Amino acid sequence: MDRVFRRLLPGLCAPSSGFKFRVCLFIISCWCRGLRDNMFSWGEDSQRGFRLRHGALLGDGADGGDGVHYSDLGYDISDLAAGRSVLAFVKTNGNSFIIRTNQREDGTRVRGKQNLVKSKEKIQAVSCGDDTVTLLSERGSVLYVDVHTYTPQLLKVFCNKPVTHVSCGSRHSVALTKDGQVYTWGQNSRGQLGLETSGLDVKTPQHVRSVSAVPVVQIAAGGEQSFAVSFSGYRRTPTSVLCLNAKKSVHVSCGENHTAVLTMDGVVFTFGSGQHGQLGHNSFRDELRPRLVAELWGAKVIKIACGRHFQTSPKYPGLNLKLARAAFKKLAKRDDVWAEVEAALLELLPSLDEKLVGVETLRIFLLLNELLHVIQRNKQRQSTELAVMVAAAIRRLSEESLHVIGDWWCSLSPSTMVKHVKTWKQVLSEILSSETGHCNLRVQNLLVVLQYMYNFVMDLKSKKTAFDIYVDRTMSKHQVVKPWPYEFVSSDRFFELRLKRTSLLEGAFTQLAAAHHSDFKKPFVVYLDEDPAVTDVYKRDFFHHLFPELVSPESGMFMFNDSVTLPWFPSRATKEDETKFFLFGVLCGLALYNQCIVYLPFPLALFKKLLDVEPTLEDLKEFSGVGKKEFVDAYMNHILNTSIEGVFREFKRGFFEVCDQKQVKLFTPEELQGVMVGREIYDWAKLKRNTVYESYYASHPTIQMFWEVFDDLTEEQKKDFLLFLTGFRTVPILGMDQIKMKVRVAQIESSTHDQHRPKSLTCHSILYLPVYSNKEIMQDRLTEALIEDKAFRLNG
Repeated sequence: MDRVFRRLLPGLCAPSSGFKFRVCLFIISCWCRGLRDNMFSWGEDSQRGFRLRHGALLGDGADGGDGVHYSDLGYDISDLAAGRSVLAFVKTNGNSFIIRTNQREDGTRVRGKQNLVKSKEKIQAVSCGDDTVTLLSERGSVLYVDVHTYTPQLLKVFCNKPVTHVSCGSRHSVALTKDGQVYTWGQNSRGQLGLETSGLDVKTPQHVRSVSAVPVVQIAAGGEQSFAVSFSGYRRTPTSVLCLNAKKSVHVSCGENHTAVLTMDGVVFTFGSGQHGQLGHNSFRDELRPRLVAELWGAKVIKIACGRHFQTSPKYPGLNLKLARAAFKKLAKRDDVWAEVEAALLELLPSLDEKLVGVETLRIFLLLNELLHVIQRNKQRQSTELAVMVAAAIRRLSEESLHVIGDWWCSLSPSTMVKHVKTWKQVLSEILSSETGHCNLRVQNLLVVLQYMYNFVMDLKSKKTAFDIYVDRTMSKHQVVKPWPYEFVSSDRFFELRLKRTSLLEGAFTQLAAAHHSDFKKPFVVYLDEDPAVTDVYKRDFFHHLFPELVSPESGMFMFNDSVTLPWFPSRATKEDETKFFLFGVLCGLALYNQCIVYLPFPLALFKKLLDVEPTLEDLKEFSGVGKKEFVDAYMNHILNTSIEGVFREFKRGFFEVCDQKQVKLFTPEELQGVMVGREIYDWAKLKRNTVYESYYASHPTIQMFWEVFDDLTEEQKKDFLLFLTGFRTVPILGMDQIKMKVRVAQIESSTHDQHRPKSLTCHSILYLPVYSNKEIMQDRLTEALIEDKAFRLNG
């Protein structure tokens, strides 16, 4: 036998190799034909302490020197392990034994005899540390053994968590539970426990949260290190493909779930999955054994390659979502099974760390997207709680992890991504319709998930809708509603400014500076010239009139390009100036928050900087013109960044005092600019098509007369009409479809209709139109209304 192992392991067993360990490291129990009940061992004291078949005990003279040694035991060993001063093994009958090594006074070591560990449960596996023994029972219990008394102690942590694997390092232990969770305990001097409390020893098993989502199939520990093998990294014992032994194979290629083999003669064999016809046998049948590809017979093939093999990387998740979807559909039909799965997930998700170990861990989020979609379609009761927990877990992820998930989402088909987004929107809709106490936090988490997905499938309309939902919920949260009999106070419900048209900018800055910042989140109303009416007209008038004055050269706040068309932040500013720019930021935030388009003729660089996007040389060219020699990186950085650092910081701080930064980052710089400023893309035909009329008024001759008059207006007059109707002279970023004009009959009690001008209600885009007697009178009255409105807005 010794000669046999010398041939198998020449480098390991040869006397010249100096292979000798202080403790027995390897003991091999063989079940091969003719070798049952036999043991092979090597290393120092590799034989002492074992009882042989006929009852003899291997004693002090059994060292036997170097090499592999054969021992004829009287029992079968199912598992064994060795440590620095202890060795343990398990018989196939479930009994476990320990053999200790003691040190004599002269420094030599002596192996004791084997001792039975008295356990009520049958043992299936054993692992040893330096001087500790841990047992795993067939029921999944974990027992710690005192090596002095040989008494096992049950680790109560695992009473309700069956364990499948256990492994010991020098002074620490690792366990893998049936549901794939990893626990560690013991010495943590070098972080071998994988816990956040590095350096601190742990007496009881602790859950290793960082690998919670990794499909772990095996664990191992040794010395001061620990390992976990995941499913995608797992390989079973190598097995010879017997039918190819005589074919002289020279090359093999593995596909996703099939394999091709090339022989020395140029013949190709394939086997594995044939579901897509990839085996080349003119069928979609799977082949368990290698089969010759007959179509290639007669041709000498020199190279082969198969399609991709399922594996996980930052660019590819290695998941077959089609198979997952099919499995989830079956699961959804079993209420009892689904209840267990949901409970397990609700327990798992809060344990996931911000920084998960390995990209493989992140695959759970793709699977959960698919699971939520299937459950949503196949269950009467939606799993809202699970979706909320998933959203919270996604929000806790690091930027690096989110980037990986983003790349994976991008690799999915557009239809799959749209399906996932619809799933999240449905959950959001259900949460918004509920009145639960944590609704706002849930909504925020769900909106963040949609924000992470927007780069791939969310169009501008979806982003705008998500932002508007956030605004509505935030406004409701900040409105104070006192119960009866408290008197209603408008300032509890609204953020109010009471201003005079003659000192609009000065008054706005003064009152904004005195306001509590949390009030910015309330619905915004403006009272002008002591008018007690609360109307959206004044709010839109306020923004329409204020911003041209604010960003004009006369305000003295900004520097301008050579043509005095684009303003920019000044490079020199006092503390007082910085306060003004904070308030300017608040005003811009209020406009976006309250869905008001404003006059903000800044270069795109402003919106880039708001979104933390680095400006480029093109942004500087937009501001300063083209062709100057100063257009170098240092100059660009000075103009757009360093020279305005203080004032822009205050502007940005003011802006995000009103709007949530994560929600604003739904938009690209170009989109944010369009949302705030609008676009000068006018489709007057669409305005006409989208107009609705009051009852019988749709077919009235006055309506036909109105559109004839409108068509005769100049382009500038039509823009003035848009201002008259909506309070904005530009079109919302989503286009003229966002403007639904409603035409109603003007209610006139005295005099004739011909004497009155049209009126509008800008907050609802309503046009009150008198019934004029002829086209000429209508044209005059409409023109007068536009001129009067423009003068009113500009001059008050």
